[in-house]
Amino acid sequence: MASGSHMHNFTTLIKRLEAATSRLEDMAMSLDDNSASKNTGPSSAAAPALPEPPKPAAPPPPPAAPAAPQVPDQIQDFDTLIKGDVQNFVNLGEKIGGLVAEQSKAVLQAFQAERTFLYVSTKAKKPDVPPPELMTDLHKASDSINNIKESNRASPLFNHLSAVAEGIVALGWFFESKPADFVAEMIGGIEYYGNKVLKEYKEKDRTHVEYIQAYYQNFKALSAYLKKHYPKGLTWNSESGLSALDALKEVKAGSASTGGGGAPPPPP
Repeated sequence: MASGSHMHNFTTLIKRLEAATSRLEDMAMSLDDNSASKNTGPSSAAAPALPEPPKPAAPPPPPAAPAAPQVPDQIQDFDTLIKGDVQNFVNLGEKIGGLVAEQSKAVLQAFQAERTFLYVSTKAKKPDVPPPELMTDLHKASDSINNIKESNRASPLFNHLSAVAEGIVALGWFFESKPADFVAEMIGGIEYYGNKVLKEYKEKDRTHVEYIQAYYQNFKALSAYLKKHYPKGLTWNSESGLSALDALKEVKAGSASTGGGGAPPPPP
């Protein structure tokens, strides 16, 4: 009996040992799995991100362009006269065409030349003797106007050509003490021929009537302009003026850089 009891106890012990061994093996496998999982997991300390390189500084802005010199009031008003009344006259001349259109364009050139002379006077001291260069462009335009008239005395539009030639003399008001009155008196010479045109074309072609009336208006506007800006004659820059020729160069250089002498080209 004692031997059988010992065998039973031994068998029980063996089973317990086997069970304990099995549990130990299970625990060991579980530990191995956890260790492998930790080794294959993501790195706990990621590499720090590199800072972005600094952006290049913006280039400095370009220097501001120098301000254009202020155009004197009397020149601005003369530009308005050219762009308005004179240009309207030229447009009507182009509608008539031929010699009338050619002569009306010369009138525009004469007013532009006068504008240059006036601008020079705002920049220059009064010269003892005005250099002839100051009047060159005005003389060229006036000569062209008169030559068109004299070369076409047989033209049926001779009264048109004569009225314009009579009127252009008024642009020589520079040496008058009361230039507005001088210009107003010149309108009478224009009307001598101009009224013949009005009478002839009143019922025939209104464009010719409007053309002559527009020419009258040029000199009415000029007379009003002179009353405002030169009531006692032409003025010069006596305080800080340049020589007349230096001022002329400066004005013409400015006109070239802006594309003209203050008046727009005739419309197409």
